[in-house]
Amino acid sequence: MEIAYRERGKTESANYANEYIRNFLLEEPIPGIQQEYALCQQLLPTISLSEVNYVSQRWMLDHNRVVLYAAPQKKTTRVPTPAGLLAVMQRVLDKEILAYVDKVPNQPLVKKISRKGQIIIRRRYPELGVSEYVLNNGVKVVLKPTEFKNDEILMAAFSPGGHSLVTDSLFIPAVTATPLIAASGVGEFGVVELEKKLAGKAVKVRCAINDITESLSGAATPRDLETMLQLIYLYFTTPRKDSIAFVSYVKKLRSALENRAADPFAVFSDSLRATVTQNHFRARPLNLKMIPALNLEKSFQVFKERFADASDFTFFFVGNLDTLRAPQLIARYLGALPNLKRQERWVDVGIYPPQGVINKAIQKGIEPQSYVELRFTGDFEWSRQNRYALAALAELLRLRLREQVREEKGGTYGVRVSQSNQQYPHPEYSLNISWGCAPERVEELIRLVMTEVEKLHTELATEDEIRKIKETHLRTYETNLKENRYWLDILNFYYFNGEDPRLILQYPELVRTLSAEQLRTTARRYLKPDNYVQVVLFPEK
Repeated sequence: MEIAYRERGKTESANYANEYIRNFLLEEPIPGIQQEYALCQQLLPTISLSEVNYVSQRWMLDHNRVVLYAAPQKKTTRVPTPAGLLAVMQRVLDKEILAYVDKVPNQPLVKKISRKGQIIIRRRYPELGVSEYVLNNGVKVVLKPTEFKNDEILMAAFSPGGHSLVTDSLFIPAVTATPLIAASGVGEFGVVELEKKLAGKAVKVRCAINDITESLSGAATPRDLETMLQLIYLYFTTPRKDSIAFVSYVKKLRSALENRAADPFAVFSDSLRATVTQNHFRARPLNLKMIPALNLEKSFQVFKERFADASDFTFFFVGNLDTLRAPQLIARYLGALPNLKRQERWVDVGIYPPQGVINKAIQKGIEPQSYVELRFTGDFEWSRQNRYALAALAELLRLRLREQVREEKGGTYGVRVSQSNQQYPHPEYSLNISWGCAPERVEELIRLVMTEVEKLHTELATEDEIRKIKETHLRTYETNLKENRYWLDILNFYYFNGEDPRLILQYPELVRTLSAEQLRTTARRYLKPDNYVQVVLFPEK
């Protein structure tokens, strides 16, 4: 409520719309955030523990209730009887369960910082409103103060390496390391104690070990910035492992994987992934056969090794940053992170898309519905011009398929067109076209989509289509420039790919150069009719 109140002058339109919808449908009053915050301050302190317990005792009764049971539809499943379910509940009710003892830790998150951090190099990009710092331990920090939100600071960080640097035998412990560490807490705090320590704060920090990077992400209010920095410091210096959390994680993962095999869309997704990565060992989705490879000690060691050196990390902070206090706090905590002066790069483990046309049909599920995905992939010539041309081509295809497949043929609620490209570990692209439809219309719609793809090779886009694409991209860009998330992501992208961040402001010039001939050339280069993957989901019956 405090955050909503502080952001009252910058509330987004969607929030107001939702208020009006609830007012109309549910007759919920709309007193405004000032009144709601005042009521919260007035009423919340008056609610006592005994009142909360009284409500639970009034509502959680042993009569007038429904007990639901769900299980896989297998011959080996032992389905309990209604009497059996009631007997289980009664056994629990008959047990003497001790009252929960709430232990709230009172020690500080960080007792002492091992070394002093300081800024040694400063650089400004005044046209971007961005400051760049290099700290004494080699950490690079990029700051973008904004006034888009009163109570928001976003953080991201990356370092080259990831699980591409671990051996195949450590691959499973590596990809499961960060969820295990997150479930264990950090420093002297278990996950439950940490949650209580952070009560009343709006802050989060997450670590990840990805294909070719290790990374962090997080968010905090301006008053909780120091807490966010303390959590980052603890993940680097004193990560924690918890054997109880490990057992719980394995149990939940096993249950999820057992049920995943019965989900048609999960089977479809796994098959698509296996196809476009040519069944590469490191691109396999998790399955039950991998469970024995999980190892808490190995995951812990991989995590510590990947986050042992902060000197090659680049951190980004975007939001309501105090331009005097924030750099000092950041230097204090991030400058104290360990520095091994490692010169690491990622390794290309050899995950490449297949060549030629590959068709696969998956039969799973009993619902009368199908799902189709066409994926065009291959090598990519990395440049700003080519990146934008591919994005514009996807927009043109989206316009045409919406008109042809949805509006004229009524074949689906919508066709999704997405594209991606990457420079590392090798330049490649992917343009994906997907939709859901009735099984009997699959072949018809595939032919229609491929016809539209082929037209892009021969027919030039119309002036009206070019105008729509340019207007859409420029409008989106103008909106994005007022979003913290956009600045965090785009700065991360430019630094990761070693490009001048000032080029961000030249995007409108890139849009204005778009031409019909450029789109046709791009289509011929990347939408090749003899090189794509087609995967279709059909019901079993």
